[in-house]
Amino acid sequence: MILVNFTNGIDVPFFQPIDRASTDDSLSFVTRATTDGADIFEAISAALSITTGAYWAGVTRLPRNAQQITVLAMWEDDHFCDCFHYDLEHTPCEIVTQSQQLCHYVNVQEDFPEDEALIQMGVKEYAGQVYRDFQGNVLGHLFMLNKKPCSNFVHVEQIMQQLVAFLEVEIRMQSSNIA
Repeated sequence: MILVNFTNGIDVPFFQPIDRASTDDSLSFVTRATTDGADIFEAISAALSITTGAYWAGVTRLPRNAQQITVLAMWEDDHFCDCFHYDLEHTPCEIVTQSQQLCHYVNVQEDFPEDEALIQMGVKEYAGQVYRDFQGNVLGHLFMLNKKPCSNFVHVEQIMQQLVAFLEVEIRMQSSNIA
């Protein structure tokens, strides 16, 4: 069991060991965490990292026509990081937001040699997928970074797709409650 300590003081256990965690486990964790008052972006970041074994996982927001992106939540190893902004140019995130589909890079440092952060962090693998608002506009993306390639990318892909779908439904529900 992993105990996730959210930044607002809520603690939520993740019961399944990483090697047996499924998409159902990640969605169950996110639902339980947000029901208890955790931030949706933090819950998704932690669930993505824990269920895929990724060292880093996060959720971003992309302002329209922006060259900078904001990390809304990021899980690193066993804790949340502070939010931050970074330039999209020459990053795998730029490709994800432009292509608007799931992107996966096993040798990400070789594919993006100008992204110095990847080199400094020792990142070997990257996967990212956009999420959209009700009108289909890209709002941001989910991403995972790892120090070594995963052994089962199909598992990672399934979890990312489920978490993106969950986040999009949540955003749509929040938008309809505001309107």
